[in-house]
Amino acid sequence: MSIKQNYDVVVIGAGILGAATAHQLTCRGLKTALLERGAPAQGCTAYSGGIVRVYHSNDYLTEMAESAFKYYLDFEANTGVPATFVRTGYLYFPSAQDNARVKEKVRQLQPTLDIEWLNRQQMAEQFPAIHCEEGAVYEPNAGYMAPAEVTRAFIKAATAKGATVYPGTEAYRLIRRNNRIVGVSTSQGVFTADHVLVALGPNTPAFLERNNISHNLWAQRIQVDIKKPQVAVADDHPAWIDDVNDLNGRPYENGQFLLGYPTHDRLFIDGVAPGSTVYSDVTNMMGQKRFNWVNGAKQCGSWSSFDCYSPEGVGADEKIEGLASLSILTGYSGGGFKLAPEVARRITNNIIKG
Repeated sequence: MSIKQNYDVVVIGAGILGAATAHQLTCRGLKTALLERGAPAQGCTAYSGGIVRVYHSNDYLTEMAESAFKYYLDFEANTGVPATFVRTGYLYFPSAQDNARVKEKVRQLQPTLDIEWLNRQQMAEQFPAIHCEEGAVYEPNAGYMAPAEVTRAFIKAATAKGATVYPGTEAYRLIRRNNRIVGVSTSQGVFTADHVLVALGPNTPAFLERNNISHNLWAQRIQVDIKKPQVAVADDHPAWIDDVNDLNGRPYENGQFLLGYPTHDRLFIDGVAPGSTVYSDVTNMMGQKRFNWVNGAKQCGSWSSFDCYSPEGVGADEKIEGLASLSILTGYSGGGFKLAPEVARRITNNIIKG
């Protein structure tokens, strides 16, 4: 059946950024359609680690993350739908040459955020299972949420407020009129709108190229291994990002851990695939440098999926040169989940202001 509907805003892609933004738009009174080629929350969002934390080396991202962090802590009050926040704490291991700058940034954040710098001795005392010669940033109130659960919660909240979701609707082509995007042609017909948001995650670069829109984005493979330590690890093990060993991860379930590695592989494959043993070997080797429980840990599975990256991880350009009424919601280099509520707030404000 062909559909032709007119909306204030059409959002293409029902991952975390699309869902959060559809909710925010609807809360602000805009008639919103959310299009998804498959089922919501089943793309790269479903394979995100879902870590929610604040500190970034980039001040702009830190500001965004601090606002989003507060939103997630009070998620049900903000959306009317519950979602679980698991507080594990979070560690960031910067490169040694950045330590002075990072310590100063932590000092600046301390008046408004529960954050501290742990030196080598403090790390050894608090987290004896973690090797740390240089020190690390510690956020004790950080943690993670289940990305698919949160995305579905945003969609439920958005539809309750009047948004319309169209699963099984693949976007083919953006419709232009002079210097404006006025709609999108899809597998279910044409949707017209005053504003169109593209939130297709790692599929965004190819979609923009098919529509002859220049961009600075790329898709990059991330592999995640599931590890089961031989001996149970203390319950207070935090989530982490490790810029020394190029790793990220968090506690998982049944005493397991997710150990992630951004492979720097840009040969895009649409979808999720089993992990590569080559990348698992690299992840295991680097993991042993940081965590004593990695050595001898059982490999319980792995997957590789893609995310959308941009220079400095700050997302796509807010305005597309020569094209009004189009916004791109992606490019946060694996960090879109933690930023989603604030990205949604900012883009909604921009649309309302015109």
